[in-house]
Amino acid sequence: MCSRPRVLAPPRFLLCLLLLLALFCSPLLLSYRFLRQYGETLSPAQVVEQLERNPELFYRSAMHDDLRETALEVLRRRQPEVIALGSSLPLYFREEFFTTPFACAAGVMDSLNDGETFVRRMRDVARPKLVLFVLDFWWFTDAEVRFRGLINAPEQKPRLSFAKLRLPYKLLGRRQITLSQFLGFDTIPAEPAVANPPLGLMARLEGVGRRGDGSELNGLVFTRRAQDFYEPIRRHFAKADEFVMQPGRFGPDLKIRPERVETLRRIIQRLEEHGAKVILIYPPMAPPIAAAMERSGHHAHFLELGRQILKLGPEAYDFHSPSALGIPVSEFADTHHAGNNAYMRLLARILEQRPDSPLSRHVNNAQNAKWIERYEGTTVTVFNKDRIKVAEQDFLNLGRPKDRVPHVVTARPAAP
Repeated sequence: MCSRPRVLAPPRFLLCLLLLLALFCSPLLLSYRFLRQYGETLSPAQVVEQLERNPELFYRSAMHDDLRETALEVLRRRQPEVIALGSSLPLYFREEFFTTPFACAAGVMDSLNDGETFVRRMRDVARPKLVLFVLDFWWFTDAEVRFRGLINAPEQKPRLSFAKLRLPYKLLGRRQITLSQFLGFDTIPAEPAVANPPLGLMARLEGVGRRGDGSELNGLVFTRRAQDFYEPIRRHFAKADEFVMQPGRFGPDLKIRPERVETLRRIIQRLEEHGAKVILIYPPMAPPIAAAMERSGHHAHFLELGRQILKLGPEAYDFHSPSALGIPVSEFADTHHAGNNAYMRLLARILEQRPDSPLSRHVNNAQNAKWIERYEGTTVTVFNKDRIKVAEQDFLNLGRPKDRVPHVVTARPAAP
């Protein structure tokens, strides 16, 4: 008789190994499932596709530095005639300010080196007719050479490292989410002050993110949390004379680095060779900070930078002093980020100084003037796609409460 083959039991150490592997992987798999639920595993191309499908949607990741890839995809899909280019400063330019297709390529450069990289990639996806190039002062004075590296393809999925997969457990530890929300039994509630649907954990938790045109929806200023978040800014304003004398970007006696100015020249040349008119904008600083710099006697480099910028292009504007635009401090989000209303004032002043500017065919100045008046003293202008029904907080404690509930204005559609 043939005997049955003997079935060997798996070695004990193999069972232990499999058990340990399961124990190790289970938390990571739970984390991945959680991140996937809130859009943290989407590629930039997939994110922009969703933003395009739903104009009310806004996006901000809590893990990925995907601003450049997202901006490139916005440019590719929109093919705008006008773009706002820079670091975080031009985030408050919005498509509603313009009568022709617009996109905001903000947050794409921490330095002029980053700017060169982005502009090279941009030439492959879009040909804007006009570039509003908003210049950060510290690009020209920072001693550190900054470079964020190469830009990934927008179709590339984000890499989920072990450190990133730990994020949900950090949120649990900080009590920003509950165990039930982590396990998927409950949904993390969106910021109630902003009814726009969020995509990405940061958008959901903080009410802050990018719209489909690339501009920022700062829903935080409509929440009670704004008081705590902006407390350091209030300190800077209250002690502005001390603040501007501390070492750092706003500090005294900084030097303008000639090689940075030359880098800017190259970027302008690349944009012009690609068929774009370039308007250089040296943007305003919040009134308390600008005034403290003028009093200090140690910030001549800011004035000198303005003079150098005016020499760099056929059209350039020095708005470093907020008095040049009549911007009240209440229209600033912090020390140097002006809000929506302030940027509409900036566009109006450009056309006042130069009526024949290439900008003139892309904006309706009369309509913008009405919006400036309606939202005077506020940071965020609420248009019809912004589902915000509460008042903007007086987060800088100016004694002038922004207690007006937003009157939603209907923006005209961009011309095809």
